[in-house]
Amino acid sequence: MVPVAGLAPGYPEAKEPMSVRLSLSASMHRDRYGTVAVERELASYDARRGKDWSGDKVKQYSKVTRADFGSRVGRKRYRLA
Repeated sequence: MVPVAGLAPGYPEAKEPMSVRLSLSASMHRDRYGTVAVERELASYDARRGKDWSGDKVKQYSKVTRADFGSRVGRKRYRLA
């Protein structure tokens, strides 16, 4: 197996505004998953972005895509473990 890497140095044509990020308290958990805090953070995030980001993600991830990925990678002799 040969490692492969790519690099594309350069500068963007225009400076884009920084994208709003989901807070760590919504995505990082210790010992327990706090649903109340996550729901509150997602509502706040959607309000900051000005659209239903979380609802859009639910729609995207509710569809199974590439269900054969594990078997396909296994046929290439990669180990997923």
